[in-house]
Order: sequence, then C-alpha cells, then structure tokens
Amino acid sequence: MKTPSGRGTLVSKVIPTSSVIKIQDKKMAMHVGDEDSVYDYRAASYFSDNEEAVYVNRQTGKIKAKAPDDAVITLYKADKSILGLIYIKVR
Repeated sequence: MKTPSGRGTLVSKVIPTSSVIKIQDKKMAMHVGDEDSVYDYRAASYFSDNEEAVYVNRQTGKIKAKAPDDAVITLYKADKSILGLIYIKVR
C-alpha cells in the first residue's frame, strides 16, 4: 500500500522478532567489604554465581563484596529471561 504522497510504502503490520531487551553487560571492581547496587528497574531478580565472593540481595540488587575472587551477577526479567550480566572482580 502506498503512502498518500506516493513516495513510500505503509507498513500494515509489525511482527516483533525478539522480546529480549538486554542491558549492556558491564564490569565492576570492588574491595572486600564494599557495598553497591546493580539495581535496574527492568530486573525482577538477581543472582550471583559466586556468593562466597559477592553476595547479592535477590530482590533489591544490593551487593556486598565478601572475599577476593570473581563473580557474575545475572539480572533476570519477570519472564525469567536474562536482562544482563555484571562481571565483578573483588580485590
């Protein structure tokens, strides 16, 4: 279907190809005892792959560095898909 001006085509239907909305993955450095937040309003929950190094509150996204090591915090959307990853190095 042509536009009224005849210069283009009207789109009658848009079909989404993906429902994934992902934040840019990022890196953080912390020292033992530091506290911070990885909160994102789009995240429904948070998970640390190494809670011995970095504890994360699964509801609020508040984090605390507990021991020197690396950890990855995963942010999940309400549908359980991954919103993003935060790589943390604790010194």
